[in-house]
Amino acid sequence: GNAIEVLTGTALGVSKVAINCIQASTNVLYLKAPANSTATFNITFPGTWTLRGNQTWFAVNQVTGTGNATITVRALQRLASGSRSGVLTITAPNGINHYISIIQEAAAAFLNLSPSTLTVKANNASTASFAISSNVNWTISGDAQWAKADILTGGGSANILLTADQNSTTV
Repeated sequence: GNAIEVLTGTALGVSKVAINCIQASTNVLYLKAPANSTATFNITFPGTWTLRGNQTWFAVNQVTGTGNATITVRALQRLASGSRSGVLTITAPNGINHYISIIQEAAAAFLNLSPSTLTVKANNASTASFAISSNVNWTISGDAQWAKADILTGGGSANILLTADQNSTTV
């Protein structure tokens, strides 16, 4: 069942006390990376209970209740390339807790450039800039000796300034 039996002894004899335990339909709940991803689980308990999460990136549809319930956990969007985890604690008045691990999957890796094409003037020290939007580490490289980027490696998003040498070639 869902109770712990405790035997207590006194001078008048032995008595048995049942302490109800909270049960959840899972010990681990998995969420997808997109915003508002949800997953549900069931609480089985005859009395009152409360829920408390240890992270701000997930929320539950109900923080207190009495009796059995279906709980929905909703997550904020995960943009980073690694998964993240938290713990949801179900607490009963008798002090017996049940813990559920909440795991949100990593976002798919992405790297975007804007704009995707740059034009620089022919004079020396001409500049142009572009933005990198990414959730992974990146490196700028190439064989154009006449162009230099102010940042060559990074992780995440950055604004890059490209400086070009003079182009004295005529067409």
